[in-house]
Amino acid sequence: MLKFFIQKSNPKPARVVDIGSGDAFLAAGVAEKYMSINVSAVDINYNEELISIIRTGKPANLAFYRKIDEIQQAEPINIVILMDVLEHVEKPIDMLEKIIQLKAVNKETLFVITVPAYQKLFSKHDVNLGHFKRYNLKEIKSVLISSNLTVIASGYSFSSLLLIRRPMIYWEKKKKSEAEPVLP
Repeated sequence: MLKFFIQKSNPKPARVVDIGSGDAFLAAGVAEKYMSINVSAVDINYNEELISIIRTGKPANLAFYRKIDEIQQAEPINIVILMDVLEHVEKPIDMLEKIIQLKAVNKETLFVITVPAYQKLFSKHDVNLGHFKRYNLKEIKSVLISSNLTVIASGYSFSSLLLIRRPMIYWEKKKKSEAEPVLP
């Protein structure tokens, strides 16, 4: 999916920012495949020690930042990646607006966003991961439109996982209800 946006971007991207980059796997992959693109990995959990570990063996066109506002503003950002990030944020519109207000973001900047689907699948797993919610297409589109972003394409991925996930949620809820004491 990301390859599609990079190849179709006009002008060709010179700058990609991966927000919520974690171990920088995706950002490093983009940096290695597209050496002419400056890639920034941003994650609130980065510190100097972690960055020095993650940076080992990574290409020179990959930079690391702890905060969105630390990103260099000199050249425009062509693509912002938020892969499974917004579900970790209590107020996603505020976060998106902060990104949009960066000097380097303009009306041509593409946002590639993924979130876990279907609130009815919200479970202990989500709580353990620090998720506030899951989204259906209508909900995530509402968040994006409220942030003054235009939705170009949307859809569900990994739908086959629903076959596995639904029964797991059912049993988790059943087990929880059986464990709760019945009050007189």
